[in-house]
Amino acid sequence: MAVGIVSANILTDIANAIRYKVGVATLYKPREMAAAVSALDDTDAGNCQAQPYMALESGVLPESVFSDIAAAIRGQNGESALYAPGDMAAAILALKWDVGYKIRALLLDDGTLEINYHERHTSVTGGYIVQVFEIEPAGYSSASALLRLHQAAGEEGLHRLDHRGPVHHQLQLLV
Repeated sequence: MAVGIVSANILTDIANAIRYKVGVATLYKPREMAAAVSALDDTDAGNCQAQPYMALESGVLPESVFSDIAAAIRGQNGESALYAPGDMAAAILALKWDVGYKIRALLLDDGTLEINYHERHTSVTGGYIVQVFEIEPAGYSSASALLRLHQAAGEEGLHRLDHRGPVHHQLQLLV
C-alpha cells in the first residue's frame, strides 16, 4: 500500500538527520533509512555532509518505509509516539543516548517491568521498550519512593519481575 505523494525533501531531511547523527556523507535509499536509524549509537565520525534537495519533486513509496523508520526511532528513544513523515527528521535529531552501566527499570509493551544492569537501555527478554526509568544506585529508602517509580510506570497493583539469566528469581512488588 502506498502512502501517497511524498515530497523528496522529506526523505532528504531524514537522510541528512541520519548523516548528522553519524557524522558521515553516506547516501541512503529510503529502504535503508530504518536500519541506519536503528544503528545510531551516538558515535560521530565527524564527516557530516548534508545533501541538497534533489530535483525530483515527489514520488510514491510503500507505507512500510515510513512505518519502519518510525519504529526505528521509537526503538532508539523508547517512546511510543507516532511520527508523520515530516516529523521524522526532527525526531532523529532529538535522539539522545542513555549510555553507561546503570540500573534501569524498563516498562515493556507486554506490561512487564524489567530491571537490569546494562550499558544501554536494552531488554534482556527481548520485549519492546515503552518507557525507561533509571534506578538510584543507593536504592529506595521508603515505600513512597517506590510508589513514585510505580506511578511513573502507569501501572497499579502487582508487578512480577522475571530475571532471565543463569539464576532465575521472581520478585513481587506490592505498592
